[in-house]
Amino acid sequence: MIVKQSNGFIARMVRWNLHIVFLLTFIVLFIPGYGQRSFVVNVGSTNRSYTAVHLNSNDQTKNLPLVVLAFNLNGNILPQNTTLTKAGVIVAATSQLQITAGCSNPTSLYNDMAFVETIIEDSYENFKIDRNKVYIVGDVSSACLIDSIIHRKGTAVNTVRMTVRETIEQVIARTVSLTQVTSNSPQYEVWKYPLYDPILAQRHYEDSIKRNRWEGRTSVEFRMGRFDMLGLVKTGSDKTYMDVSDSHVMMDLHINHYISDSIS
Repeated sequence: MIVKQSNGFIARMVRWNLHIVFLLTFIVLFIPGYGQRSFVVNVGSTNRSYTAVHLNSNDQTKNLPLVVLAFNLNGNILPQNTTLTKAGVIVAATSQLQITAGCSNPTSLYNDMAFVETIIEDSYENFKIDRNKVYIVGDVSSACLIDSIIHRKGTAVNTVRMTVRETIEQVIARTVSLTQVTSNSPQYEVWKYPLYDPILAQRHYEDSIKRNRWEGRTSVEFRMGRFDMLGLVKTGSDKTYMDVSDSHVMMDLHINHYISDSIS
């Protein structure tokens, strides 16, 4: 008896473990993750890479703010902590910027500026960002790059300077707080689903009567009907069965006149 109980316990444990393995496999295969991802873009016939991560958002979230870290990260690791901000945001980081002190190399400066602009354009295609809320963050090393972007793009982009005492997490949180301010005069229209038609969407949820004027209309209809009785029916007095089965073909004439739309 002890051996049988042990075998039954082992069998239940094996089935339970198989269920856990199946559940973990389902989670890994079918539940998408939104960690750090790398992208390769072509800048001046040269392939350059950048990394991006969603904070409190996913690929289905549209018109998110974009924060571009325009300085070389150590290890190219972006923060994964979603508690930095409660709002959804996309953080992108450049890779291997050709930063030179005091903009001493105009070619490198031009390539870095083109790289940052390409990241913004590529992010718009991949994530449908809100171009009115694009923030470029620079540190001390990239101050010249930030100044050049301001001179070239003007108010089309926003720039944030990272202080010496700030960490990457702190400057991201500070930048995201700035994205909560809505611009009174946006320069770009927010992304919209190109196949979405508001008129068709409204009609989809509306009753057909609301889309037409019915006041004063008159409708005439001929309707065919059928009347059948049961073959066996008990009488009410002596409870005997009577064969009253019969069928009648009927034709109705319906005339409707709509006085107003409200009662149609």
